[in-house]
Amino acid sequence: MMLVTVFLLSLATASTAGASIGWKNECPFSHRKVQDPIVYPRQRHAGHRHDFYGNETTNGFSTYRTLIRATTTCETSADTSAYWSPTLYYDGEKVTAVGAVFYYRSITSDPRAVRPFPRNLRIIAGDAHATGDQPHHLSYWGCDEGSSSPNPIDCGTGTDVIAHVNFPDCWDGKRKDSKDHKSHMAYSVSTSEGRVCPASHPVPVPRLIFRLQWPVSDGTKVSLASGEYFTLHADFLNSWDQGALRTLVRRCIRANKDCGTDPTF
Repeated sequence: MMLVTVFLLSLATASTAGASIGWKNECPFSHRKVQDPIVYPRQRHAGHRHDFYGNETTNGFSTYRTLIRATTTCETSADTSAYWSPTLYYDGEKVTAVGAVFYYRSITSDPRAVRPFPRNLRIIAGDAHATGDQPHHLSYWGCDEGSSSPNPIDCGTGTDVIAHVNFPDCWDGKRKDSKDHKSHMAYSVSTSEGRVCPASHPVPVPRLIFRLQWPVSDGTKVSLASGEYFTLHADFLNSWDQGALRTLVRRCIRANKDCGTDPTF
């Protein structure tokens, strides 16, 4: 019980009063493939199985140009971005998420400084090669909006397993990708003046959070296409309509406002 309490307290410390600033976009499951346009570009079958959300055409050959022209499952139609994560297995059987919500938030001390993601930004959050529980600022599991755990637990009858993957909210201002698909980004850090971006990555951007929900209750029976539960990770390729993204950042994050789901702009 003490370990759980410490975990929850550390999670709360990582948040701020402005954690709800921004908007959220519901993008239901689209399709499933053993492909990955970031890690294994231009390869037809490589890596592990992924579930894709948002853009309905995402595959190993996807580019910004193909994605921006495609259709999307997202309620906000201006968002044709590609979102994906490893397929979840329950007792060895593939399970499709019944809920996929993508939050665009701000937790840095000055939301007025937040800039929209640049076109074609590519990011991986979490560690597909982890050998143990990942830090909570990367990913965590739960059963409802009020629960958090480093590992999936038995949620009981009638309650679904939920996972969150938190993306870094600071950009180096130069690269849209990097060799490891991570080092061009960084997580903001807590200081006496609030959360700020490190000097190496000085540009604050929206804090993207994946929230995925599966229609299973016993998290102890969960595994992922990438391995054990602690290999939870997610990928993002930005192909928003850039004008719409700029407008949402300005009207929601910079205005210190929670715009809810499917905001108008």
